[in-house]
Amino acid sequence: MAPLPPGDVLASLRTQLLAIETATQLTAWVETSLRSAAGVGEVTLDEPSMRVTLTLAPPRPVRELIADWQVARPYAVSGDVHQRSWSVYAWTADLEDPYNTRIATELPRFGRWHVEAQLAARPAGPLPAVVSGASPAYDLRDSEELITAVTIRLAR
Repeated sequence: MAPLPPGDVLASLRTQLLAIETATQLTAWVETSLRSAAGVGEVTLDEPSMRVTLTLAPPRPVRELIADWQVARPYAVSGDVHQRSWSVYAWTADLEDPYNTRIATELPRFGRWHVEAQLAARPAGPLPAVVSGASPAYDLRDSEELITAVTIRLAR
């Protein structure tokens, strides 16, 4: 896999991951494209678990990356009981619930890989009327929130 021009690595992340099938390919991509990419600070590769974490420097606007990654209905959801950490999830279904507007979400998946984009903070604005699991689900389609890190891991 050829190295990408500087600045393109996050925009083309979806396309790159769709082409990566093995741990060897993932490692080669990290070493040839990610470690020297513009806008990427620290890169952590955990080969046994096939997980890569990219710290973004500077943080990137969520609206740019969800457009590049083709996430049609992105939501900020917290898997943390204290709601201190927030990530970008993709809508998968509307669910029946007599008390709330409830949706099913999952991390965006590109080929064999789940991509978790971590937000800098809880999204601004009032508490949404939509929930995913036990978390409020903030619609990110017009959001100004920032992504500080991206974790790529093998989907199970």
